[in-house]
Amino acid sequence: MGFGRVKGLRPRRWRQALAGLLLVGMALPAQAASLAAFGDSYSDNGRSHMLAERARRLGMPGVEPITPAAQGYYRHRWSNGPTAVEVLAARSGMQLKDMAVGGALTGASNYFPWFDSVTPSGLLAQVNDYLDRHAAPRNAFVFASANDFFFRVLDQQADPQRVAEAAAHNVRLAMERLIAGGTRRVMVVGAFDLTLLPRVRRDTAVPAANAYMQRFDDRLRESVARLDRRDGVRISYFDLRSALTDIRHQAVSLGFSDLVHPCLAGDDGTLCPNPDAHLLWDAYHPTRRVHQLLGRRMAEQARQALGWEAATEHVRSVE
Repeated sequence: MGFGRVKGLRPRRWRQALAGLLLVGMALPAQAASLAAFGDSYSDNGRSHMLAERARRLGMPGVEPITPAAQGYYRHRWSNGPTAVEVLAARSGMQLKDMAVGGALTGASNYFPWFDSVTPSGLLAQVNDYLDRHAAPRNAFVFASANDFFFRVLDQQADPQRVAEAAAHNVRLAMERLIAGGTRRVMVVGAFDLTLLPRVRRDTAVPAANAYMQRFDDRLRESVARLDRRDGVRISYFDLRSALTDIRHQAVSLGFSDLVHPCLAGDDGTLCPNPDAHLLWDAYHPTRRVHQLLGRRMAEQARQALGWEAATEHVRSVE
């Protein structure tokens, strides 16, 4: 999320210069299975920071600070703690290979223009980059859609349902490319509830957000139905909006006291005294506590639907 036009794809020479970019992952035993994650800031565990620093060193114009630690962001995540996919990977006993980049659109590009000056970092570009440098992962996690709404609908005033159709198509392409390469287990995540976010409410964009989310999720479910169980492939759709609704309905028992206001608020980044009591960390992202609850729920669903085994080792260090 941010401002400015997304630039075109970077020249081939940047691709060659960055071929050795390291994947950010959690340290697990060498024999552990791996999970490759593709998406945006809801799953990014530090890759956007690496790309922004590289853009700054290369003298790219307009590079802005990413998740400053002084404001409570956790180790270059876009929240105050590990992301849901990190919790999922730890609870499934998997080594996480995280390609997600904050601001990623579902296509090739990014909301933030300087990322595309270094490397294409949209969802499809992440998948292509991974497959260019690695064998296809057996297990994959795919989660992107919010930035298409922010960029195409809110910024460019495009029709929300048409944008949703295109975004869902891109997510399907990402899954198809992974499956064609050999991926056999996929968790794909539905739309984040955009109506919870201050910008959407402030811009009176709730009707547009509802139209976008419903169309996106409908098309994504259709894609899952077509691709699941073909050639030994299993795909599990995670209904994120329903999960967030459940959290809100259980707010008191889960320790939440503020479901509306971000913990980190105001132009000066005023930090609340108890982040775990808030649903939102900043204007766009959930708190560590929400990521934790979502990751646990994802892990249980993946265990039942995808056969990802439950693990207890390394979970405490993540949660």
